[in-house]
Amino acid sequence: MPYFLIVIVAVISLTLHYVLATEASYVSKALVLGTLGVCLAGPFWWPQHWLAARFLLVGLGLFLSLHRTYLQARSSGRRD
Repeated sequence: MPYFLIVIVAVISLTLHYVLATEASYVSKALVLGTLGVCLAGPFWWPQHWLAARFLLVGLGLFLSLHRTYLQARSSGRRD
């Protein structure tokens, strides 16, 4: 469990960056916040689905980190 705390903290910080610092639409921001809420609160409501919540949380983290990488590449003016 301690290693997964690193994933949780990283996904929360990436979510805050996505919601507060990007120019994404309000619908996209609401979907990301809703997915994070389901991932964090879901295992407390449905304890048998804790593994699905972890996979969803890891997927959300991958999406947010790739989106941040895309924004950084776009802002630097680099064409690869």
